[in-house]
Amino acid sequence: MSADITTRDGLFAVMRQFAAEREAAKPLVAELLAREELPWDEEIPESWKTLGFVEELTKGAAKVVEREPHKCADLLRYATAVVFPIAEPYPRVATSQIAVTLWKELVYAEMYLGDYQQALRILTSAEDIARDEVTSEHDIAILYYLRASTLGYMREVDEAIIWLDRAERMFESFGDVKRINRCEAVKASLLMRKGDLGAAARTYQALIPSIRQMDDLHTLGIVYNNLGQVLVRAGKLGEAEEAFNNAITVWHELAMPVEEDRVDWGIGTVRLAAGDFAKAFSIFSNVRQRFLAHQLPVAAGLVGLDAVDALLALGRDDEARQVAELVTQELRDANVGKIVLEALAYLQDLSPKPSRAREVVRHVKSFIAETDHRSSLRFVPLGDE
Repeated sequence: MSADITTRDGLFAVMRQFAAEREAAKPLVAELLAREELPWDEEIPESWKTLGFVEELTKGAAKVVEREPHKCADLLRYATAVVFPIAEPYPRVATSQIAVTLWKELVYAEMYLGDYQQALRILTSAEDIARDEVTSEHDIAILYYLRASTLGYMREVDEAIIWLDRAERMFESFGDVKRINRCEAVKASLLMRKGDLGAAARTYQALIPSIRQMDDLHTLGIVYNNLGQVLVRAGKLGEAEEAFNNAITVWHELAMPVEEDRVDWGIGTVRLAAGDFAKAFSIFSNVRQRFLAHQLPVAAGLVGLDAVDALLALGRDDEARQVAELVTQELRDANVGKIVLEALAYLQDLSPKPSRAREVVRHVKSFIAETDHRSSLRFVPLGDE
């Protein structure tokens, strides 16, 4: 494709070519999405070697991230194997924009799976592409936003704020209210991680009217869920449950069952904090099984530790130890890393005193949640009583 896109006729020729490629790609992508395994060892068919095919495959993969995140990531990785060998015949602006979009979706998939280090590596490659002068400043701002979000999940709060401020200033220059709201939502999550629960709650609550006005339901679901988490930590359990119920409504409307499961997990923490340990255990057990079914072992392990906490509060110590052993084995099978297993080892000899045992479980859970992909950290056990 050698059309000169600086001319009107050339631009329309490129647009017609892409439209034809996308249409031709639809049945091919549908076939690929239906496969149990991707054809990594097979030569890529010539009919797949178009940017239209890559664009359709990227869209198709993004649609399954919620229910099949591993498949989504594999499909997007396969798309990268297609796009770069065929980059040369196309206008640089087209190749750059489609490649950046592909890498953005792959970052979302890796974040969904909890592999934040891999997400950062992908972002670095995507930013290298985006430094090309043909890439829009808006795309670059989105990459900065994703880096800030990833760093926030990794508890690298100060660095996250630097990237987030850069992104938000760029979005302001475009008048992109929807993404400005998303930046503010990430800021609220960073305030929560710093322990400023009041400021985090106020930021989330102030955002809700604007997010509703922009009809950004996905961000609204995230904000309600995160607001619920903040309010649980602040001890405002009634308000927390209301926020979680609002989140459930949004995720149900968007048909995103895994996100509903995450909110159910939050409702379980409300019941745990309220002293309704039997109900909390029931919720945690159900959510854990659903996470395992979606191949999210770290999330399943964390909610499993909440189930252990609830069992200890109920005085069901033997069952608590059995669940702790099961969680440890599942995480070991998931190759979570040595430092996580070191932390889990401290569950093998829980104190006979329920309050002490629950403290140990919460300490281990907090460490795993914070450290899952930060291998430089080491687990520090609680001191003696």
